[in-house]
Amino acid sequence: MHVEPDRQRQRAEALARVLTPMIEAHLRLQPPPAPDPIDAEIMAACGAVGRAVDRLAQVKYTQQEVRARVSLEAAAKRLRSAMGKRGHRNGR
Repeated sequence: MHVEPDRQRQRAEALARVLTPMIEAHLRLQPPPAPDPIDAEIMAACGAVGRAVDRLAQVKYTQQEVRARVSLEAAAKRLRSAMGKRGHRNGR
């Protein structure tokens, strides 16, 4: 069965007008998913690693470089620990 493109668009728009309110109503009834505490910990650890990398880039070749490298290592260890809680063991 061949339907002209204009007719197809008209049918799709008619369906969208009927279905959109139903879908929106259904979505409003769904509670938002609760955040997973392990995922939140992983995201926080990722942020800490990113900030440590930025800090190291800023202080490279200065007296603060050693401290920044130690901070980066500590942040990476916290991230590895958080990922281990999720079952990821391939970080080594």
